Amino acid sequence: MSRVLLIFSVLLCVCALFYLQHQPENHLISPIFEAADGDHDGVISEEEYQKVGDPSLDFSVLDTDGDGALSPGEVEASIRLIDPAWAYRDPS
Repeated sequence: MSRVLLIFSVLLCVCALFYLQHQPENHLISPIFEAADGDHDGVISEEEYQKVGDPSLDFSVLDTDGDGALSPGEVEASIRLIDPAWAYRDPS
């Protein structure tokens, strides 16, 4: 039973990340994303993530489209999943 619950939880997180990455980009994500995107190519590679990302979060789980890079939408979705109130913070 606990194995089924674990599998269900992982699938739910992946589905939530996929859904949330298609939400409009939040104005709060830009400074975070720009700081992590070391080569300024518009995505965060796995190497860039290893330098600044949370080691407890597996890159492959955050990379919901499986292209080997994190888009702004994927980064925002992962932040919103971890801290839903984040999206409502005042950037000033």
